[in-house]
Amino acid sequence: MQQMRIGAAMRSLRNGRAIHLLDIENLPASPSPTAAEVAQTMTEYLQRVPVGPLDQFVVGVNPRSLVEVGRVILGAQILTRSGPDGADSVLTETTASTCISSVSLSARETATSAIWSRG
Repeated sequence: MQQMRIGAAMRSLRNGRAIHLLDIENLPASPSPTAAEVAQTMTEYLQRVPVGPLDQFVVGVNPRSLVEVGRVILGAQILTRSGPDGADSVLTETTASTCISSVSLSARETATSAIWSRG
């Protein structure tokens, strides 16, 4: 099984940092993605979206997928919520601190990853 370590355990907060909000179920189009699907999704994401060394990753997932996602994505904050659009709702409630200069929100419904920069 391939594991993806994202970032370091401790990070200093400063400008130039981005937050990546990932609905990990929607990106591979699976309500219960396997470890292989999560690894493939993260490989494709990291190839397409610029990631800095101080970036923060927040992953939304339903409780059924928590173990599979947690086995693959290391160093990310993983939030869980059950119910329809549980991962979506837990991510929308996540607020970025003022130390974050850009946000990358990724979900399959948007068809692409969108990046917003704060001025």
